[in-house]
Amino acid sequence: MHSENFQSETYDTLPDILGYIWKGKKYVIAGAVIGLLIAIFLILFLKPKFEVSMIVAPQLRDSRTDSFIEGVLVYAPDVEAKIPIGSPEFIRFEQSLRGATVSSLVLSIDGIVQKISDDGVWRGSGQIIKTAEELSLYLQKNIKIETIGATTSRKITYRHPDSEFGVKLLILMRKVGDQIIRTSVKTETEKKIEWLKTELNKTLNPDHRQALVQLLMSEERRRMLLSLDTPYAVNVVEEAASSPRPVTPNRPITIVLLIVIGAICGSVVSLLTKKNKI
Repeated sequence: MHSENFQSETYDTLPDILGYIWKGKKYVIAGAVIGLLIAIFLILFLKPKFEVSMIVAPQLRDSRTDSFIEGVLVYAPDVEAKIPIGSPEFIRFEQSLRGATVSSLVLSIDGIVQKISDDGVWRGSGQIIKTAEELSLYLQKNIKIETIGATTSRKITYRHPDSEFGVKLLILMRKVGDQIIRTSVKTETEKKIEWLKTELNKTLNPDHRQALVQLLMSEERRRMLLSLDTPYAVNVVEEAASSPRPVTPNRPITIVLLIVIGAICGSVVSLLTKKNKI
């Protein structure tokens, strides 16, 4: 009596489990075949997409001028190296790239919405975009911005069935985002210059005049940078380029992964069937 209870409570060993799976190998084969069929279905009906990537970084400028504008004038290189250097314009560019303002300008360009509408998960499917808010949601979902290591550079990626359009869209968005910031900063700079000139004409104190002159020189320098026909908020490290072939769906990985999953599911069914018979 005790021996029967002991035998009923023993656990199956690994060789026992492998034996059960081997005896029910028809389930394993069936699962693998089903996985293969699902993989073929996905490869045939998922829309192939290329990956377009671009690397940007903050513009390099004289940090002493910016420090003076913020009220901290730094001359010593060893001290200056310890001060965190940030770029408000680049941060603004990164945060607004997929926003409604950029989207509204992109939306107004002929042919953009039609090409974006071709994007979809399945062949024959697409996007329905009519407003800047809908386009902004699409861009937030499909455009990824990643930090590259411990640097200030950012990698911007976008996937689309048309590689040429993907490259065109990223370049266009970069230019639009940069131009929006340039226009805004230019307006602010002109207002500051006018105010500084007015204050300079009213001030007689030599120390105040010297401070105002230095501030005015800083703003004049900023206006000069704004007038250059180069990117203002970003430095293009690597211009937008597409992958040579579609990255999704990945055919080899999809086939192998689904066959393995199907075989594992078949093994589980085989074990459950064997247990039920016992």
